[in-house]
Amino acid sequence: MDDEVFRQITRVREYFADSKNYYQLLRHVTYEAAKYRWFGSKSQSLPNGNLPEDLVQELIKQVLDEDVNSPTRRRLPEDVEIGKALRMQLRSKLSALVQSRENRTLRRETDVGGDASEEDVPQSILESGTPLWEQTSEEEDESRTATADRVDRFLDFIADDHLAHAMIILARDEGLYKPVEAVARRLDVTVNDIYIAKKRMKAAGQRFIKSEQNSK
Repeated sequence: MDDEVFRQITRVREYFADSKNYYQLLRHVTYEAAKYRWFGSKSQSLPNGNLPEDLVQELIKQVLDEDVNSPTRRRLPEDVEIGKALRMQLRSKLSALVQSRENRTLRRETDVGGDASEEDVPQSILESGTPLWEQTSEEEDESRTATADRVDRFLDFIADDHLAHAMIILARDEGLYKPVEAVARRLDVTVNDIYIAKKRMKAAGQRFIKSEQNSK
């Protein structure tokens, strides 16, 4: 085994010999993940169905990899404290997920149930209309920023409708917009409440679009 690889594996094993270090790392990645806007298509807060513990477990496997030529192995700088080095690697993983195709592709369907022809969140509010990965980096950043700003303005527009507001937040931040039963359970309301809020949201979306056009 390569000497550098051996030293890294030894450092990692010694670090995790204290189980509290694992849970501190898990809390760290959970906290860091909450700082980002996730537009994943799954009912998870991170793209590809990842959970914070999945990222930690994957990183542990990568830093314990004995094959110095492995394309997935992650090297930890020897002059950096092990906990800090692992946190740096986790932030790198989160950054990669933010830039991933799945996260950059906004859902075209935000229906939480019922009539598929109805939109929970109007398309013109929650998506740019063009797949982001087909744009240049500069255009992509502008599109993502514009979309996020549009969502924020719509949230302000419907702030008085607490249930509709909560549904938008849930769809935006966690990708949870269906099935309707899951949304109802999460928000502690009835399925019928969700259906009624959908109709209010659709009407509010139409009013929002008109107000945006009139303000130009």
